[in-house]
Amino acid sequence: MDSTIIELAPEYPEYVLVFYGGISGWEQSRGYRSHVYLKQGDTRNWLLYFYDPIRLAQDLENEDFVAENGLVVLNDVTVDNMVNAVKTLIQLDYFSNQKIFSAIEIEQFLR
Repeated sequence: MDSTIIELAPEYPEYVLVFYGGISGWEQSRGYRSHVYLKQGDTRNWLLYFYDPIRLAQDLENEDFVAENGLVVLNDVTVDNMVNAVKTLIQLDYFSNQKIFSAIEIEQFLR
C-alpha cells in the first residue's frame, strides 16, 4: 500500500511523518486518523493516532475508555494540524518517553 511521507525539515530534518495508505482528505470528516508513524532515522519509529474531541466523545459513548500509545487530540484533524502537533511534540521531547517500535513492528501493525 502507498504511503505519503512528509519531511519535517528544516526544523527537524532527521524526522519524517508517514501516512500509511496516503492522505485522502477524509481525515477531517472522520475526526480520526490512524496508521501514522513518526520515523527518526532507520531505527526509531513511533505510532500515532489523531482524534478530534467530537470523534473521541463518540467513541466514548460506545466504549468505557480510549487508550492508544501515541494518542494526540486535535481541535481539527487536518494534515497541517497533525504536522504542527508532531513538530511541537518533538520540540517538547515528548517522544523520549514513548514506546519505540522497530520497522518490522511498524510493518506488522500496519497490515
